[in-house]
Order: sequence, then C-alpha cells, then structure tokens
Amino acid sequence: MSFRAALVLALPLLGYGCGGGFPPSELKPRIVIDRASATVSTVVRDSHLGLVKELRDCRGAILAVSSRSAHLARDGKVTASTDIGRSGEIVDARCDLSWIGVDRTSIIAKTAGGEPREKTYAGRQYLGPSVAFHAPEWRLAFLVGREKIQILSAESLTGVAQVKGPFGGRLAGGQLSNGSGEEIAVLTESGTIEILSADGAVLAQRSVGAPSFTVTKREGGQEHLLLEDEGRLGLFDSGLQIRLDVAIPVAGDIPAMHVVSAAEFGRNGATLGVLMKGRGGWHRTVLLVFREQEALRAEVLDGDYLVIAPDYLTHDANSFLVGGRNVILRYSLH
Repeated sequence: MSFRAALVLALPLLGYGCGGGFPPSELKPRIVIDRASATVSTVVRDSHLGLVKELRDCRGAILAVSSRSAHLARDGKVTASTDIGRSGEIVDARCDLSWIGVDRTSIIAKTAGGEPREKTYAGRQYLGPSVAFHAPEWRLAFLVGREKIQILSAESLTGVAQVKGPFGGRLAGGQLSNGSGEEIAVLTESGTIEILSADGAVLAQRSVGAPSFTVTKREGGQEHLLLEDEGRLGLFDSGLQIRLDVAIPVAGDIPAMHVVSAAEFGRNGATLGVLMKGRGGWHRTVLLVFREQEALRAEVLDGDYLVIAPDYLTHDANSFLVGGRNVILRYSLH
C-alpha cells in the first residue's frame, strides 16, 4: 500500500540490533518529539489487572480487560473482578462483568453472576483471532483456521453468518460507518482489506499488501480504520477512503513494529493517539500523538502497553488513557 505523500518526519535510524530479547538502540525509552508536553498520572495500579488490552467506559467507572480477567475500577481502586478460570482467552467483557472468550476449539461465555457456557465450533481446527462488537447486538467474529469467519451471537452462542476466505489472520472491529451497526475489518491472504457488516456482507475492499491495522476508539463519533505500512499511518473510513496520511516519526523502519491500538479524541476527534509494538521480548511501546498532520508527541515507553483510549473518566478533550501491565495511566496534554 502506498499512501499519498503528506508529511515526512522520519528520524535517522542507525541499525536495528533486533535480537529477540534485546531492543534495538532506537527503542531506548525517551521522548523523541515534545511539541505538546504531557503530565502522566496513575489512574489505577493493581497487581491483579494483568496486561490490560481493552478499556471500556462504564459511566463513572472503567472496565479493564486482560487475556485472563476483567476488572471494574472506580476512584483509583478495583471494585469488582471476574476471570476465565481455565485455558483460553477473554475476547471481550461488559460493565456487568459478563464476558465472552475462546480457546483452541471452543467459545466460552459467562453472563453476570452465571456459570460459563461453552460451545465447540472448530472441531479439530484452530480458532484464530477473534473480535467482539456491540451493535446491533453483542456478537463475536472469529476465524476458523484461515478458511472462514464465523459470526455468532454472544448471548446465545448461535451462529449468525459465515464468510468464506481464505483470510490472512487479522481482524478488527468497530463503528466505522454512521449507521447503528458496527463493522469488521479483515485482511485476506491476497493482501486485501475487506470491511464486513455484522451479518457478514462485504461493504468495501482495498488492496493494501500486508499491513498491521486496528480500529480507533472514539467517544460519540464515527471510528476509523488505522493502517500501518511502509513507515506511514493511514486513517480510513468505512468505504476505505483515506482521511489522514502521516509518516511515523520513530520506529517506522524498525522490523516487526506494528500498530496495536489507536484512539481519536479532542475537539471533533482531531487528535489521534497510536500505540505501536515490536517483538514481545523487546518490552518497548511507541506512543505517537498527532493533531491533523502534525506530530505532537513521540515517546518510547519502557514496558508493554496494549491499549489507548479517550479519557472515559474525565471526558477531557486533552487527555487520554493508556493501559499496560497492572496499570492504567492518564496522559494530560498541555
């Protein structure tokens, strides 16, 4: 994929040094760009949180989801928790601490206060990446091998639709259109991004190669698909029309760096926050903040951070949340 040229902010990179457990010198923790200073504070720190991969607004509280557990936090403290209690991974949870998850061959769901229910969907085939979405109802989309996407109701565990592949093993979901439903983004084996409706219909296609991608988080507005490829970030709508194209000001040319989370916040969603990760053994995360075409902040964080979100607690247009291992941080821009 080649985005339209817009902004060149590339930093000189002096070699990679990318041993599995040794981060390259370019990923030394530091602030690279500081056009907007930031105050960083701790929203909640608790050893039970695990590595937070999802944050959700719960009206005065925040839901933090990791692979094995989900926690409701209020006033700086974890007030309620649930966990999967077995092999497998929680894909999504709700504010009442109901959740839906997967293991290698089965879907597991737990209602608030109920017992986990399980349904085998893949037989001997491996259940691949999964994504949950909430409109028109709570649904789960997951890959069965790489041959098809199965969409089912998270409430009843009954199938809604199937979409035949082959697919390339990546999924993301969110409210990409202005309608009442949500959509799924999937990469095919041929290097095409497809936008699917909650019922599995193909809404848009675009040839992109093999990028990393995610769907932005946004309060009360249309979300977008963020693609990373060849050192650039592109923001796309549900029709896969480009809305923003910027160069990655750090780590864009380091092998294995990929987008893990993005959020739009500020007035009219004009500020974009992005988290990028490299190899697991590096334990480094790159935080990028853009306002329109300008890079306001680029920072290499020491540790693993998997989710960035609007500030669901204060709703301040100049702050955002970042979830990492056993911690949720607040960045307030000045």
